[in-house]
Amino acid sequence: MLKPNETILNNSSKELDLAGEIKLTEKCLIDLYKHSIEYIKSENKLPCNPAPEKHPYKAALPLDNSFQKFIIGTFPPHTYQSDLFDGLHYRSGKKVSQPKLPFYHGNREMLWKYLLGEEQFNSLDSDRKSRKNEIIDFLKNKKINYADIIDFCQRREYNADDSNLFNIILNEDLMKLLTSKKSDNILLAFNTGSFFTSSGMNFSARDQKLNPKSFVFDMFVYLLIENGRKVEVQILNGEKIVIQYANRNKLKNIKNILSFNLFIDNEKFFTVAGPSPANGDGRLQDNVIFKRFIKKNCPNKSVGFQKKEFKRFVYQTALLGNYQELEFLNFD
Repeated sequence: MLKPNETILNNSSKELDLAGEIKLTEKCLIDLYKHSIEYIKSENKLPCNPAPEKHPYKAALPLDNSFQKFIIGTFPPHTYQSDLFDGLHYRSGKKVSQPKLPFYHGNREMLWKYLLGEEQFNSLDSDRKSRKNEIIDFLKNKKINYADIIDFCQRREYNADDSNLFNIILNEDLMKLLTSKKSDNILLAFNTGSFFTSSGMNFSARDQKLNPKSFVFDMFVYLLIENGRKVEVQILNGEKIVIQYANRNKLKNIKNILSFNLFIDNEKFFTVAGPSPANGDGRLQDNVIFKRFIKKNCPNKSVGFQKKEFKRFVYQTALLGNYQELEFLNFD
């Protein structure tokens, strides 16, 4: 179990009145998850202390060993539970909001708007479940796997922050597939990463561990390292740098990079970690990579238009075109 947190496990167990001794093990986490399902069904309310959760969308899109492109995420926001329990409320009585789409990136659907393009996205069925099936068909037709790295986890609070996830059990199906495939021409696409920013990768001085903050790529790497994997990064054909505390200064200096090579236990993966598809994308307009793209493509348009064009270009080039073409944005 990764990112262990005994306190939130015990608090949840006490609230749910789980009989027996509680130990911080994977079996205990899964048993508490199963118990919580019965509790929520009977109360039709989420407990005050978030219970362990199982990934809700993993079975909807099983991994295909023949696909070379992967969208990698962490774990969905807790609002997916409103699809599991009709009329679900918080203990306060407030209703749990329902995602626009009962699938990955369901709360705002922004990734799908950029990847499919506005015309194709707007032509999707208005029924949310039918729309989900159309997106799944799209991914299968384009031979794109979507997989989150987390199978089970527990939140400290009800929010969508990845740093809020503890007691993590990895998605071993994803790990086995990535390590069993020949990694030539495999793409791993993430929707955020610290290399894309001007701050670079950071480590905690207290425990000398990678600080993933809210970046999906960084959380992916953090969990791999905690699971005993050797992870290295390489820009173009340069030096391979092991992602560890001893190399913190080198890693902090890797900035404004959109595409790079990632090595997991010496297996090479082409990687893209760029802009968040969400509207709350920080100050994307100040990003060096964004400026390079705008200068060449749409310098006289509004910032809102430029952001949409840039995100559409990154996601469609990475996942529907030749992802190696994105390397030109790494440098002037």
